[in-house]
Amino acid sequence: MRQHTIGTRDEILASTNAHLPLTDSQPLGSVIVAVCCGTDVGPVRVMARLAIGYDWAVPLLSKGAWMSFEGLMQTKTIRSVEDLLAIVKSYANLNVIYRGVKCSAYELIPKVGRRRRKKKLLQPKDERYMLSLFKQRAIAHLHRAPADDWEWLAIAQHHRLPTRLLDWTRNPLVAAYFAVVEKHDGDSAIYAYRNNRHLSIQKHPDPFAVDRVARIVPNHTTPRIIVRSGLFTIHPSPARAFSSSEIDKFVIPTLQRESIKKTLDKLGINTASMFPDLDGIALHINWLRTDEY
Repeated sequence: MRQHTIGTRDEILASTNAHLPLTDSQPLGSVIVAVCCGTDVGPVRVMARLAIGYDWAVPLLSKGAWMSFEGLMQTKTIRSVEDLLAIVKSYANLNVIYRGVKCSAYELIPKVGRRRRKKKLLQPKDERYMLSLFKQRAIAHLHRAPADDWEWLAIAQHHRLPTRLLDWTRNPLVAAYFAVVEKHDGDSAIYAYRNNRHLSIQKHPDPFAVDRVARIVPNHTTPRIIVRSGLFTIHPSPARAFSSSEIDKFVIPTLQRESIKKTLDKLGINTASMFPDLDGIALHINWLRTDEY
């Protein structure tokens, strides 16, 4: 994964008092990561080796844990929609999908991989059982019965059941919207996945038997999926953060989040267009005519 964010070495030293075991002869990357999110991961303090070829680590002080990253990530920031479009232009010959996240510390972990039962990770049998319960109770609310488990999984994901799917979009502006739409005292991020390997759901009828991460487009669609140019990735090990050399990460600094949200609104990317129903209209009007973020 190439991570794009903000923070020069001097800025890190000044803002975090990080200890960098470097000599003047060691090659440095131009920028490194400094993220502070007021979320459940707690504040982040950077203590890193930046010489190329070294591993570097970020301690999550509130948890007393360590996240390790192999090698030195390239870094870049997005301060405007124009910055994002310039990056998209560089992808002209690639088939790229995007995912926006509110906090730049959030990794690519499906919701079911972030859930626990009796303090233990959910197992495939737990996922299958939750999906079976959803099928039993949801069928009365559907206009037609889904044709296969892929459709059921997509519907369940759409209605917030924890699944092994991750939502993506072909539209980078939609990803930016989901990165900045909610109030957040910290940086946000957009992931770009430069991979066009699709999984044939006809050849793989059981979502729980898939053994690799892949892009999927189930037959079932909803108005929200359509307007968002949405699709999914399937994750056979949903508790494991997905990382790949084909993934880029672009960080939106907290001070630029609101201005990007306003620019997106002028381009027609807002809560009313992303949620094409009465709730979306009401929420958008509330944002336009009040002091809500």
